[in-house]
Amino acid sequence: MDKKFLLKLAYKNLMTHQLRTILTLVGVIIGVSAVVFLVAFGSGIERLVTQQITGSDAFQLIDVGTGSSQIVKLDDSMIEKIKDFSGVKSTEVTINIAAKAKKD
Repeated sequence: MDKKFLLKLAYKNLMTHQLRTILTLVGVIIGVSAVVFLVAFGSGIERLVTQQITGSDAFQLIDVGTGSSQIVKLDDSMIEKIKDFSGVKSTEVTINIAAKAKKD
């Protein structure tokens, strides 16, 4: 079969069934658009979450603990020594208290 003949036959079939052709084109356009939108939306959400997590101080703070359950008391002189280490920008004292809540 000749390529010209096949093209004419395809064109004739498309023109004969115009409604079917238009509906098929609209369906394909909507489907492709939906896939592109969802991929772009997912990528944007991923980037937003990554920036919020890495932009916070979560990866810039180091919580130093004792490794065992011994209570270590830090006085002001010890805190000053820790501040003098290279790479330490600031120190902060926090108190962690554990408790249990019970509903009557």
